Amino acid sequence: MTSRYLTIAGGLIHVVGPITDDRWWSNLGVFASTTRLHNPRFELELRLEINREVFRPIRSGESSIAYTRHDLEVHGEGSTVWAWYDGEHAGFLAVLELAVFWAVHRMGGIMLHAAAGTIDGLAMVMPGPSGTGKSTAARGGFERVLSDERIIISPDGRGHYDVWGTPFWSD
Repeated sequence: MTSRYLTIAGGLIHVVGPITDDRWWSNLGVFASTTRLHNPRFELELRLEINREVFRPIRSGESSIAYTRHDLEVHGEGSTVWAWYDGEHAGFLAVLELAVFWAVHRMGGIMLHAAAGTIDGLAMVMPGPSGTGKSTAARGGFERVLSDERIIISPDGRGHYDVWGTPFWSD
């Protein structure tokens, strides 16, 4: 069984199960790893399955997330997310995004549809609907672009907030 790690927002998502195409993982760039992050802010295990007949999420009654559509099904409780997807790239990315959303929610953060970048060490966030120029603006004036599609804002434990990029970018 394949075991990989996604390092995001200072946390660690341990991805266990089949990824149909290894290029999908390599496209996640600096977020993807085969080694474990030391002292992560949070940990979550994402258990993937592409055979729907053997997909059996374990439910304990904890606070949970559940989402279903034609090409995927996701159930999360505590620090584990179980996901069936149809083996296609779009389903894999949607499952991954839902797992990240759940992990961020559990640590008191939020994932937004926004672009963000840094200027002089400060993050600038530009939320907005698709097609309003977030990507164009982000690429035009920041020292470093964190993301042009999805960002994470999370408490830092000292009364402030951190802004994090994600591997989810516009096309």
